[in-house]
Amino acid sequence: MDNLQVVKSLYLFRRLFRIMNSIERQIVVLMLFALCITPTDTYAQDEHDESLGSHRHLLSVNPFGLVLFPWYNGEYERRMNPSLSLGISASQWTDNFVATTLAFRYYPSRKVFQGIYVGPRIGIFRTTTSDSSWVNRDPPLRHVQLGLGFEFGYAWLIGSEQNLSISIGSGATRLLGGESTAFPVLRFINLGWAF
Repeated sequence: MDNLQVVKSLYLFRRLFRIMNSIERQIVVLMLFALCITPTDTYAQDEHDESLGSHRHLLSVNPFGLVLFPWYNGEYERRMNPSLSLGISASQWTDNFVATTLAFRYYPSRKVFQGIYVGPRIGIFRTTTSDSSWVNRDPPLRHVQLGLGFEFGYAWLIGSEQNLSISIGSGATRLLGGESTAFPVLRFINLGWAF
């Protein structure tokens, strides 16, 4: 990763962190702490596990969202065992929608980061609504809600070392509290690096 990419990544994370209020920041810090202290593979490796490689982490983004749309998302996924991973993601759609989610992904093929995956998601969602009429200039209303959902998709690891990750997927999430709203979750094409 060159210096320009590092600067762009740091800018995106600082921007997302500034948008979050103090409650959201505390939840994100707690989720990261839980992710760091969660134990990973604690079993003896067998012959099947050797074919999985040594990849335990995956960082990914949607490049089309960064370039074509005002939609940003980034994801970190950690291998927990040969068929289960735990991930945390953050996304933003303009200034009206910000989300931080925690996801468990089950890979039936027992190859984490490869093949079909399915799993639940839980997250914090902040939506901002405003009255667009020129007569009424009320300040924007911000709603912070808990969301529960699921996702399914497909992931590939390619390259000689199988470090380059490409994944697609979809699902649905329901926001709880206030007006209970359901919306689709689309994972167009995420590109990432497994290490």
